[in-house]
Amino acid sequence: MNITTLRFGEIHVVEDRILTFTHGLPAFEELRKFAIIDEEENAPFSHLQSLENGDLAFILANPFLFCPDYEFQLPESAIQELDITSDQEVAVCAIVAVNDQLSDATINLLAPVVINTRTKQGKQVILHDTPYTTKHRLIPEQGQSELNVIGGR
Repeated sequence: MNITTLRFGEIHVVEDRILTFTHGLPAFEELRKFAIIDEEENAPFSHLQSLENGDLAFILANPFLFCPDYEFQLPESAIQELDITSDQEVAVCAIVAVNDQLSDATINLLAPVVINTRTKQGKQVILHDTPYTTKHRLIPEQGQSELNVIGGR
């Protein structure tokens, strides 16, 4: 499948790299087909590119890389919806927001993107009863906790 994107120009996405988000993403429920685009191998960031809207791509990061103590219990409803049968088929990413400078970037730990690598199904899971928010500082300032929050929830 070929798609013209705002960020990458025209790209080719092979069928087995297409992810399906049955209910879309919050605020983008009508968009269901995405692909993860890596600009560089082993880079800390990738992009979740919509295949239905070439102008829409989210920056993704492995939350455990930036917040090693990050942990959560995946709700049973998400396990069932994604048809997860083992931990080995689960990939977790988080959406990163960069405004002006990378040093001010935040990572959304409240709503991780969970992917079943076997079925290629994805879901942004909103966690409940957790200390995490949508705006954890990606790069902690000197002397501050890794779970420093910018703004509110």
